[in-house]
Amino acid sequence: MMKKISLIALFLTLAFCTFTLAQYAEIATEEILSKEEPIFEKKAKDEIEISSFGEYSWVKQGSRKGNWNISINRIAYLVHNMPVAYADFTVRTRFLETDYNFDFGSYYKIEKGYVHGEVGFGADVDYTYRLKALAEIEYKLIGTLFVNVDGTFLNYETANVFVTSPGLVYYFGNHYIAADYGMSLSEGRDPAYFGMVRGHLGLNKYLGLWFSGAAGERLYDIFELNSSKQAGYILSSGIEVTVFEDIKLRVGLSYSKEKPAFIKRSINFKGSIKF
Repeated sequence: MMKKISLIALFLTLAFCTFTLAQYAEIATEEILSKEEPIFEKKAKDEIEISSFGEYSWVKQGSRKGNWNISINRIAYLVHNMPVAYADFTVRTRFLETDYNFDFGSYYKIEKGYVHGEVGFGADVDYTYRLKALAEIEYKLIGTLFVNVDGTFLNYETANVFVTSPGLVYYFGNHYIAADYGMSLSEGRDPAYFGMVRGHLGLNKYLGLWFSGAAGERLYDIFELNSSKQAGYILSSGIEVTVFEDIKLRVGLSYSKEKPAFIKRSINFKGSIKF
């Protein structure tokens, strides 16, 4: 019992450090890119998972320089390692403006895959969404190859945005790799297109490598130009360490660029505990 209490105290200390370090602003394409596939594992008991993700970014936006930060804190109820119910509290800061978002979602295991739904809203928002709705399904095609189809609706103060990124996910052992082709539709503007690759490789029982990359149009939509004038890319990678059976820590780096004059360099952290 005392060991479990000590482990929880250690995680909360790490989560607090992450929260104070990180609060950055992001859009739907970055959220899709950082998505982790839920892995179904037959377990004798249900679990509670608490996690905290943070990223600190150095940004150059035209002649303006400063910082973007984000902190995403989640509590989830797991059944066979699937988050059947979860709640996220997100704090985003872009330069000196801070927005707050609350999201609630659920994964449901089906015979050959899963379905996933999420709703969210923003409080005191300047640049993030006021309302959000997400629907996703992943279904087995053959062997360990799955097709994934999703759609996200975002209501901003100035416009509505719809983002979809259908793709394929291939699982092998304790690894997976996914490839998506996405499209974003902003109200009153031309569509934008992008491609993504993301994956996770379990190097051994305690160490894993994750990576992701995206290239295309309007990944950040900083200057609100036609999509053909907003080409860019995002590259990120990091390592994940299993400290104890139910405690994981992750650290990573990211580099992003979008025309005509946007650059973002980031370092990110994540910690999670199950009990």
